[in-house]
Amino acid sequence: MKKLLVPALTLAAGFAGGWFVRKSAMPLPAGAPAAAAESAAAVAPSQTSPIPGAAPDKSPAGKAAAQASLTACRDLLKTEKNPARASVKILTMLDGMDAAAITALAGQVSSTSDGWNDEQSGVLMNLVFTKLAELDAPAALQTAMQTKDLWSRMRATGAVIEQMARTNPDAAAAAVEKFPAGYLKRQLVANLASTLAQRDGPAAIAILQRMKVPPNDWVWSRMFGSWANQDPRGAAAQLLTLPRQAALKGVYSVAAAWAKRDPGGSMTWAQSLTDPALRRAALTNTISTIAQGDPQQATALANAQPAGERRSLLTSIAHSFGQADGPGAIAWAQALTDPAERQRCLFAVAASSGFSDSGAAREAVSLLPPGALRNQALENVSESLAWGDPQAARDWALTLKPNEQAIVLRNIIGSLADVDLEGAEKLADSLPPSGNTHEAWSSIAGSKALKDPESALTWAGTLDTEQARLSATGSVFEQWASHSPEKAAAALSSISDANLRRTATEKLAQTWANRSPEEATQWAQSLTGEDRITALSAVWNASATEDPKGAGASLAAAAAAAGSETATDKLATSAASIAAAWAGQSPTDAAAWAGTLPDGKIREEALGKVAGEWAQYDPEAVSVWINGLPHDRSRDAAIGQLVGRIAKTDPESAFTWATTVENSEKQAEVLKSAATAWKAINPEAARAAVQNAALPDDAKARVLEALR
Repeated sequence: MKKLLVPALTLAAGFAGGWFVRKSAMPLPAGAPAAAAESAAAVAPSQTSPIPGAAPDKSPAGKAAAQASLTACRDLLKTEKNPARASVKILTMLDGMDAAAITALAGQVSSTSDGWNDEQSGVLMNLVFTKLAELDAPAALQTAMQTKDLWSRMRATGAVIEQMARTNPDAAAAAVEKFPAGYLKRQLVANLASTLAQRDGPAAIAILQRMKVPPNDWVWSRMFGSWANQDPRGAAAQLLTLPRQAALKGVYSVAAAWAKRDPGGSMTWAQSLTDPALRRAALTNTISTIAQGDPQQATALANAQPAGERRSLLTSIAHSFGQADGPGAIAWAQALTDPAERQRCLFAVAASSGFSDSGAAREAVSLLPPGALRNQALENVSESLAWGDPQAARDWALTLKPNEQAIVLRNIIGSLADVDLEGAEKLADSLPPSGNTHEAWSSIAGSKALKDPESALTWAGTLDTEQARLSATGSVFEQWASHSPEKAAAALSSISDANLRRTATEKLAQTWANRSPEEATQWAQSLTGEDRITALSAVWNASATEDPKGAGASLAAAAAAAGSETATDKLATSAASIAAAWAGQSPTDAAAWAGTLPDGKIREEALGKVAGEWAQYDPEAVSVWINGLPHDRSRDAAIGQLVGRIAKTDPESAFTWATTVENSEKQAEVLKSAATAWKAINPEAARAAVQNAALPDDAKARVLEALR
C-alpha cells in the first residue's frame, strides 16, 4: 500500500466517494507542508401463533410431549459419542414433528437453557430454530425473540437468520434491518454476512456496506474468515481493497483459513505482501496454523525469515503447538539454542496449554527461571487451572515458594469460592496484606451475596483494607442488583462511607442498566448530588453500546448543568465511553454530538475518543474532520488520538500532525509518541524530521532526548 501523504482538500474530495475505495494518501493538517432502521416494536414477539395455523399445544399433554421430546434430544447429545451423528438423529426426529410440536419444543429449550456456557442447549437451539425457519422464517424469528435472555435470543435468532440467508438473502437482510441498533443486531449482521460469504463473498461485502458496518468492526474479520474457508484467493484480494487499518484486522482470519486449506498458497501470499505490518500478520497466522499439524515445517519456515520476524513467529508456533501437544511443545522449546527465545516459547506453551493439559502447563512454568516472565506465567496458568479444577490449582499452589504461592492463590480464590466458600475465605486470609488481594475478596463477596446479600454487605464492611472493602462491597451490589435492584437501592442508605457508597452506587446502576436501562435511569434521576451523577454516569456507560444516541442526549443535558469538579470528571469519563461506542456505529453522528458538548474536559474527552475510534479504520476521514475543527484543546485531543493510531504505520504523517498541536505540554507528549514510533522504523529520518521541524529549541531538545 502507498504511503499516506497528500493535501487535505484532495483527499476530502476522494473521501466523498465512499469508505470502501482504496485511498492513496493520508491528508495532513490544513496548512501543513506536503511531505436500526425501525424500532424494537418491528421485531417484537407477535401475539398471534408463531406458525400460522399451527399454534403450540399449551395443554398439559402438549407440554408433557414437548418435555419428552426435549429429554430425548438431550439424551441423544449425552449418549451419542459422535456429535454429528446425534445432530442427524435429532434432525430426523424434527422431520417427523409438526410445526406446533417444534414450536413447543423451541420454547422448552429456551426456557431451560443455562447461560452462554450451556453448549448442549446451544446445539439444540440451532437445530430446532433452523428447522422452524424452514417452515416459516418470519414466524420462527418471532418465536426466537420470545426466548428468555440475550444469550438465548442470539442463538435462536442467529439460527433463523442463517437459514434465511441460505434460501432468501434479501429477506434475511430486511429482517435484520428491522432490529434496533445494539449488540444483538451486530451479531445477526455477522451471522448473515458470514453465511452469505460461504457462497458469495461480494454479496457479503455488499450486505456489510448496506448495513453501514465500519470496516474495523469484528464483523468484517468474521466474514472474511468465512469467505476464505471457501475461496481464500478471492477473500485475500478483496481484503486489500479495504482501508489499511481494516485490512490489518482481517488479514489474520484470511491467513488462518487459507493455511488450513492450502499452507503453501497461504505462505506464498503472505510473503508477497509489501506492507510490513500486513506481511507480518499474514506470516504469523499462516505459520502458527501450520504449527498445529506440522511444527517442524512451521519452525523451518520461521527460521527462513529475518531475525526480528523469526522471534515472534517462534512464539506463535509455541502457542499453537502448546494447544495441540503440550509435552511435545515443551520438548521443542527446550531444543531452541537461544536462551531468550527458549524462555519466551516456554512462556507461550504454559499459557496455551493451561486449559488442555494442566500437567504440561505446570511443567513449562517450572522450566522458567525466577523473574517477571515466570511470575506472569504463574498468573496465566493459575487462572486456566482454576477454571477447570480450583481445588487442584490450590494444591499445586501450596507446592510453590511463598512469594509464588501468593501470586497463584489470589488468582484461584474466585473460582474456589464457587465450590468451597469457606476454604476460599481461609486462603484469602492467609495472603499477605500487601498483595493484590482485592479481586479475591470481590469473588468471595459475590458468592456470599448469592445466598444472603444483607449479611454479605455487613461482612464486606469488616474487611481490613479499604481496597478489599471497596471491591467486596461493589461485588455484593453487582450480584444483588442482578436479581433485586430495588432492594439493593434501598440498602444504599445504610452506607455512610463516601467511597463505599460511590462504589456501591456505580455497581448497582451499571448492573441495573444492563437489565433495564429505563428503570435504572428513572432511579438514577431520583437521586441527588454526587449520588445522582455517579449513578447516571454508570447507566450511560452501560447503555452506550445499545443506545449511544439516548445516552448522549441525557449526558449533554447533565453536562449543561454540571457544577462540581467531581461531576465534570465523571461526565468526561462517560462522554468518552459514549463517544467510543457511538463512533463504532456511526462516527459522523458521534463527531457531530461531541462537537455540541460544552467547552472543556467533557468535550475534549468525547472528541478525542471519536478521533481514536474512527482512526482505527479510516484515518483519512478523521484527518478531514480534524482540519475543520476550531483550534482549541479539543482539537489537540483529537490530534493526539489520531497520532496514536497512525504512528506505527505512517510515522511521517503522524509527526507532521503532532507539530500542529497548539498546547505546548500536549504537543511535547504527542511529538515524543510520533517520533519514538518513527525511530523504530527509520531512526535517521526521525531525527532529521525533528531537527528540521519549525519547533522551539526547548521542544526539539525534549523530543531528541526521547530518540537517544
